[in-house]
Amino acid sequence: MTKLTNKEFLKQLEADPKLLEHFKQLFSIAHTTGVGGIRRADDAEEAVVLGLRGLGKEILNEWALSQEQFSAQNLKQTMSGVKAHSKKNSIG
Repeated sequence: MTKLTNKEFLKQLEADPKLLEHFKQLFSIAHTTGVGGIRRADDAEEAVVLGLRGLGKEILNEWALSQEQFSAQNLKQTMSGVKAHSKKNSIG
């Protein structure tokens, strides 16, 4: 795992609107108070748990897509020297 600077992290986050939205929602839980905000600890906990589940699901989806792309590209490179299946030319 590579360590990103804050600037690199923000650049990557801005390039991924779905992840950015999840982080915004989690951040708002911690910083929204008063009228319209979460007032009970139980409600805050539930909101955080739901937010983290959504974030985790999105991260795993993106990981799976990148793994699929990596595997497909690897397979193409591996298979580039393999002759494709063709019908036999037999006499008889």
